[in-house]
Amino acid sequence: MNPRISACLVIHNEEKLLPRCLESIKDVVDEIIVAHDGPCKDKSLEIARNYGAKVFECPFVGVAEPHRPFTYREAKGDWIFQIDADETLSLKAREKLRSLVDDSKVDGYAFWWPYFDGEECFLRGPFSREFKHCLYRKSSLFFLGLPQEYPRTYGLVKKLPGVLLEHRPSYNNFTPDRFRNKWLKWADLQAKQICRLEECSHYNIRVLSENFVCKEYEYIRKHPWLSMFKKELKLVYLYLSRGLLFVGPKSWFVALLTMLYHIFLHYYIWKYRRIDKYD
Repeated sequence: MNPRISACLVIHNEEKLLPRCLESIKDVVDEIIVAHDGPCKDKSLEIARNYGAKVFECPFVGVAEPHRPFTYREAKGDWIFQIDADETLSLKAREKLRSLVDDSKVDGYAFWWPYFDGEECFLRGPFSREFKHCLYRKSSLFFLGLPQEYPRTYGLVKKLPGVLLEHRPSYNNFTPDRFRNKWLKWADLQAKQICRLEECSHYNIRVLSENFVCKEYEYIRKHPWLSMFKKELKLVYLYLSRGLLFVGPKSWFVALLTMLYHIFLHYYIWKYRRIDKYD
């Protein structure tokens, strides 16, 4: 009999965080799939095997998303639960996970996922109202393996404000140094893959050119500056409508970093398009 829920993780040398993550899911999922981005240099794979995980070492990319379609194909469960090494299921999420997959009318769930600054979660303003799409019926799931992309479904997705997926990395991701050394690398990788969309890994997408997510990225590739302007306007509206003006400078700074990320992303897309054009 096939497992009901398969947890899928993509990791990179996560021995410090991985035990906490796997401990939170071990009793509520039927299978754990772990793909390592590049050769493992710590005890992550040993830890994963101790929890009964199926472990794979994949070629190094530098981000998780290009490997996710591989983990979905390896999973045998009817449902896919996507989680990262720096995330854990809250007690309420563990209690509800099994009952969620019994609802035949829903094909995906998004859990509450407030931002965390290394010390505390954002409990007010726009970054306290984030949701992460993480639980999907496998037959309805589709995914485009671009950095910063998330799983989608051909069916109904339900947001669960009371079900928390705890995201607690061991550092503050919202600092100038992190932006320079991490966020800009993400933007660069994402731009390269958008410019080579036809080569992108994917899951359960028959024809890339006909998929609505791919069409959105194709538009971004063709019109990087116009799409950037539209994206920034959407972010401004979203942040203001969610109360950005009435929270502290931490949230303002995160909003600024996010908007800068998209400016650099579209700049890199424009740059790589010019390079491809004159090659």
